[in-house]
Amino acid sequence: MAKASGGAKEAIKAKTSGGEAIRTENSRGAAPGGEKKATKHIIGLSSEMQQRHWSSISWSDDKAHVIGLNLSGFGVSRLISSEFSHLASLQILDLSSNDLSSPIPPELNQLQNLRQLLLYSNSLSGNIPKEIGQMGELQVLRLGDNMLTGSIPPSIGKLKYLGIAFCQISGSLPEEIVGNLSALRILNLANKSLSGSIPPQLGQLPNLSYLNFLGNRLSGGIPLELNQLLLLEELDLSGNKLCGPVMLLVSKLSRLNVLVLSNNLLTGDIAANFFSRMSSLVILSLSQNDFSSSFPLELLLCSSLQQLDLSDNEFQGNLQSGLDQLKQLTDLYLNNNNFGGSLPPEIGNMSSLEFLSIYGNMITGSVPVEIRRLTMLSYLYLYDNDFTGTIPIELTNCSSLVRVDFSRNQLKGVIPATIGKLKNLVLLQLRQNAYLVQFLRA
Repeated sequence: MAKASGGAKEAIKAKTSGGEAIRTENSRGAAPGGEKKATKHIIGLSSEMQQRHWSSISWSDDKAHVIGLNLSGFGVSRLISSEFSHLASLQILDLSSNDLSSPIPPELNQLQNLRQLLLYSNSLSGNIPKEIGQMGELQVLRLGDNMLTGSIPPSIGKLKYLGIAFCQISGSLPEEIVGNLSALRILNLANKSLSGSIPPQLGQLPNLSYLNFLGNRLSGGIPLELNQLLLLEELDLSGNKLCGPVMLLVSKLSRLNVLVLSNNLLTGDIAANFFSRMSSLVILSLSQNDFSSSFPLELLLCSSLQQLDLSDNEFQGNLQSGLDQLKQLTDLYLNNNNFGGSLPPEIGNMSSLEFLSIYGNMITGSVPVEIRRLTMLSYLYLYDNDFTGTIPIELTNCSSLVRVDFSRNQLKGVIPATIGKLKNLVLLQLRQNAYLVQFLRA
């Protein structure tokens, strides 16, 4: 499935690399010699980088103290100096996207005015020092994309943003951590090694808007308590070992616009009250699980949906004619299920559709001529079904088509010569059908 879970995951991963902006101001006039010499000594940049360095410092209004230091992407490759702790007025320290390879010095806890500590995208090693929890003003801590090991310290501070994605952190998420994070808005623990269950106490974080546990080893069910996160906008629990039914209620999580539960062991029916007309869902991915119900009709209430991925499950029954109620849908992935019946002609009313993937089902009947209305459609994958009849000449109207695959069906007849007018088409697969004859000359 080339695009299905990727599209949804990409939309959720944007938070991992983006995050809150760092505001720095160019230095205005000469800085006091003491702190200027101190920062030069601590950082140890080459002389040719000095001009760039000084423009990345923010000073206090009286120009007496360094309050912000932004060295993101400077190519700094030495150790993080414990002497940073001498910059007592520092509020923002950004050393992200460099080549730092040392452990995080525990002496940083002396920066009692620090609000943002950004060390992501380096090669930092060792454990997360528990002393970070002693930084009373710290609000944003981003340590992701490093080689950090060990576990998450239970007392990690009163944060609004915690990002430790794509490290080598192991163990479970400490339940005690929740009590200290009541102001938390963003929790990004996309990783490889977290285990255990999702703590129900996460439901006690009333300000949480973004929660990402992608790619861990979490097991057990999805806690009902997550329905208490009324401000939640994005939730990604994909790539774990979560099991049981989905007890989340989009009807309660009215601000939720991205929900990715793909690649787990989830089972059962989708609850009737899972969806709501008040839903804000834009991306929904339930792919690569063990759902076995019929197509959930309540899903059609989510009129804001743009990407829907139900692929690689055991869904069954006929496709619903009401699919065209999802008027904003651009990506529809229903492949590798047990859907039968015909492809509803109402599919032609989904004018925003760009990616349609229904391969690997038991769809019968002809390809509806109404497909001609899908002028935005770029990818059409209908292979591995039981389509009969001919390739509709109306397909030529789909001028945006790039890839079309009708392989392994029961199509027969003439391949329309007008398909040659599809200037963007790079792939046309027709193998293993009943019989198809060459293009007729126009």
